[in-house]
Amino acid sequence: MAKQVVIKFFSDNPENVLENINRIRNFGEDLFRLASGLKWADVSLDEIDATTDEIRVKKIPASKARRMAQMVKPLLVHHFLIDDAEVTISDYES
Repeated sequence: MAKQVVIKFFSDNPENVLENINRIRNFGEDLFRLASGLKWADVSLDEIDATTDEIRVKKIPASKARRMAQMVKPLLVHHFLIDDAEVTISDYES
């Protein structure tokens, strides 16, 4: 069964909402490039452009889901979002 990695974002400071949305979208674009290069994960650029609090990496083979979750974390650090995000793995249902 295919899996998905869900990255949920939250903020303790509502005054920084616009700044966080820009960082989330920049993170999402980097994640899109990463997933596109891997060819075994799917991230929607339309979903990234519309998101404010969650990005899903879909259609990941079960054997690679944990590896994908680990690959997300350095990107979160790079975009200063590691303290504002939660990364989980769940079953993907189309």
